[in-house]
Amino acid sequence: MMDSRGFLPVDWEQIPDLGLYMDQVVTYVSNVLLPLQGGAQKEILTASMVNNYVKQGLLPRPQGKKYTREHLALILMIAFLKRTMAMDEIKKLFDVMGSDIRQSYESFAACQNACIKTEHTQQRDAQQVMQQAIFVTMAHIDCLDALENLHQSIVPTEEKKPSDKKERRRKQND
Repeated sequence: MMDSRGFLPVDWEQIPDLGLYMDQVVTYVSNVLLPLQGGAQKEILTASMVNNYVKQGLLPRPQGKKYTREHLALILMIAFLKRTMAMDEIKKLFDVMGSDIRQSYESFAACQNACIKTEHTQQRDAQQVMQQAIFVTMAHIDCLDALENLHQSIVPTEEKKPSDKKERRRKQND
């Protein structure tokens, strides 16, 4: 579970606006999101993850070998969202958010701030934890439904790629 105590989203203006190299990006993002790790020892971000985000089209290629403020904002969003969303779902979310990265990030950070302010801080019993888990699961299902509907409304049908391998093979064989 995330421990958001001590976590505050980074304001757009506080994200470094000078080109950072990969190792600096990994260190920066890991430090920003560290309070969300709780006691987990899992790495928040690695160079391989960043390279995969570029390959998957979630992140534009770096300029030279340097990553800009826009890159960092996208990586912060991806690293946060990947706890509950698959990469293709995050890509759909980015598609529906539009191409203005600053506006998308500021909206994202505002949503984080609103959630932090309403977070429960008291101890919870097993029943309350179960209720929250069910709520989160149902909210996730609702979120993915809404995301799919939004995505379908902005992506013309002929541009949509088949979602599974069998469908892709079937279309290739036709």
